[in-house]
Amino acid sequence: MVDLYLINVHWPVLGSLIPSIVLGLLLVFRTNTAYERFWKGRQWGSIVNNFRSLTRLMWTAIDENDQEDRQGKIDAVH
Repeated sequence: MVDLYLINVHWPVLGSLIPSIVLGLLLVFRTNTAYERFWKGRQWGSIVNNFRSLTRLMWTAIDENDQEDRQGKIDAVH
């Protein structure tokens, strides 16, 4: 009733539609970027774990007959 006699209180349709679309696209792009970064981090974590396992295997499985073998093993680990 107030909008008919005193002031126009209608909100334009495009005034809320366009910012909503822009905000939605922004959230989608940020979510996709975060998801890609998460999986990239998981891949690097897997690589680090595999190298640690390989290092542990080299350290325990290779026999040391003299000091040169031990130094070779240390060099390979580093």
